[in-house]
Amino acid sequence: MKKVICGSLLLLAMALSVSVLSCGGGAGGDTPPPPPPPGPMVFRGFDEDETPVEITINKPGARSVITPATGDLYDIRLGGSLISSGTITINGTTWTFTATGNEYTFTGIFSNTFIEIASIPDKVTGITSTNIGGSRWSQTGSEGGYTFTNTFVFNANGSFRLETSFMPEPMIQGTYNFGKLEGMNVIFLSYSGVTNAPIEITGNKLKSIFDDTEFTREN
Repeated sequence: MKKVICGSLLLLAMALSVSVLSCGGGAGGDTPPPPPPPGPMVFRGFDEDETPVEITINKPGARSVITPATGDLYDIRLGGSLISSGTITINGTTWTFTATGNEYTFTGIFSNTFIEIASIPDKVTGITSTNIGGSRWSQTGSEGGYTFTNTFVFNANGSFRLETSFMPEPMIQGTYNFGKLEGMNVIFLSYSGVTNAPIEITGNKLKSIFDDTEFTREN
């Protein structure tokens, strides 16, 4: 999904509650009923294709949300259809969304009553950290008369490294998650200075979306 900017309905709900309180005090000094407790925090907005997006934040056990906190539950609906759910981790203005089962993560930036999410990975059927964890994918090439092998190693804990036969240390290492990009099943790689660099996955092949480089699964 493309960038999403959503505004919170919580302040509106709180403002309505205040309005109810200010309307009290009829004849005889009757005490007005207390306002209902707030429900979940709801953000509503649109993606760049103008498709409605709704993000709902709940406390575990469906308790009401005043201030979101780490461990709260989220649901995200696109055009009315649930596309992602799980838990959030809050670090300042950065919210990290972790899909149920740790299938993938993505982040949003919270500012005042709005949250901006650059991309929400779609669920990729049949590709999970469980069945890719521990796998190795290699590619052999040559340059300047030397033959070399590059190997991607994916761990079940969501980390990866790219090894090469002519260096003792990994060329790059970081974390990965799954998603879709222009209809392709992809693995998003994040490492030093780079976030969500995509590489296509098709069966037992990893394919660069920028050139013809392919890695073949070894195990």
